[in-house]
Amino acid sequence: MKREALLAGGGRGAGLRRSAGTRIAVTAAALFLAATLVVGGGLVAATRAGMSQALDRRIVAAGDAMVAAARRGGRAAVVAAMRRQQDNGAGAIGLALYDRDGRSIAGRGDWPMPAPGWADAVLPDAVEGGDPARLLTIALPGGDRLMVAGNRRPLLMAQQAIGWLFLASLVSIAILCAAMGWLLARYIDRRLSPIVGTATAVIGGDLARRVPVGRHGDEFDTAALALNVMLDRIAGLMANLRQVTGDVAHDLRTPLTRIRLRLERAAGGPGADAAIRAAIVQLDELVAMFNAILRIAEIEGAPAARVEPVELEALVLDVTGSMRPVFEDAGIALRVRSDHDCVVMGDRGQIAAAVVNLLENVLRHAAGGSDAQVDLRTDGGAVVLTVRDTGPGVDDRDLARIFDRFVRLDGARTEAGHGLGLSLVKAVVQAHGGTVAAARRSPGLEVTIVLPAA
Repeated sequence: MKREALLAGGGRGAGLRRSAGTRIAVTAAALFLAATLVVGGGLVAATRAGMSQALDRRIVAAGDAMVAAARRGGRAAVVAAMRRQQDNGAGAIGLALYDRDGRSIAGRGDWPMPAPGWADAVLPDAVEGGDPARLLTIALPGGDRLMVAGNRRPLLMAQQAIGWLFLASLVSIAILCAAMGWLLARYIDRRLSPIVGTATAVIGGDLARRVPVGRHGDEFDTAALALNVMLDRIAGLMANLRQVTGDVAHDLRTPLTRIRLRLERAAGGPGADAAIRAAIVQLDELVAMFNAILRIAEIEGAPAARVEPVELEALVLDVTGSMRPVFEDAGIALRVRSDHDCVVMGDRGQIAAAVVNLLENVLRHAAGGSDAQVDLRTDGGAVVLTVRDTGPGVDDRDLARIFDRFVRLDGARTEAGHGLGLSLVKAVVQAHGGTVAAARRSPGLEVTIVLPAA
């Protein structure tokens, strides 16, 4: 019941939250967003670090210039250099010069002197109230100290803008991933719905239902083709089962009724022993028929138990040699013509049984004075076995039916047999990946088996 409920709820109307496509889309979107966050976050951090390092390099360059001026001309040269820099427009770089006691000598006198080295601070600003700054304090020759300040406000504003841009990009990508995930889920649901609908219909008994195959040739179309082939096979097996069931019931009714009537008439009479012996013979025939049905089912239902290289020339010569006396007694001339190196991979016993059934079919239908010929040859990557006789043959309209189970044409209904011999031949050939076909000859019948060469 649980499986039927899943099938009933797995079509186009199923909730997207239960859809495999939704889970795939959500997982892919989450992975993409995580990758974007890691890569984008790394890029933002690298950009911010690069901008901070660029400001530090500008601060270091300005400090080096002042140190060089101090070495050339002492404090006066430093002051002159600071004024030239101020006149030229220092941009984001500010300078302040202090004596060894911390008193301001030049530059921004309202800036307190920090300790030597790097520091981050907020410097007083009459306009904006305070400027975040990056500070470098250097000890100059002669004992003075130089403070180089880089204004971090433009840097922080640029970093903030980059952060907001990254956040907006991340939100946009998340929305895009959600839309793509929804479209992917809908697409997968739309492509799988016909498969689920066909499976539900088949479960309901509609064995003629097939999965629509699209024009894309993608994995969904490949799966649809494979399912249709499987459904065709199942439909064929079901049709064969119905035919076998009907044929078995038909073929059993007459002999069982005959046995029952014979035993009833002979019960307690002088012919009881003869009736029992005749019933045993007929029961043996029924047992043989069931054994043939079971052998065909075994061949069709499982791969060959022993797969080995089979030399068909030796096999055909062995079979025809053992059956030649029977052909001679029937007045049928049996000839064999064979190429060498006719080797196939398969079960020797099954292939031998197929050849025996073909020859028994000739014995059953060809009259005395007829000819029978077995030809064995190679054709490219295949081995071709042909059994031909000059018997009465088969009408063209019946050629496709003679390999079906229990098929006995009108002229053969009075002869022994159950119509299973050629069915066994077909089962063996198909189990070995080959084909079998019959053709009308004037006179006679020709049956051709094609097997893949080893």
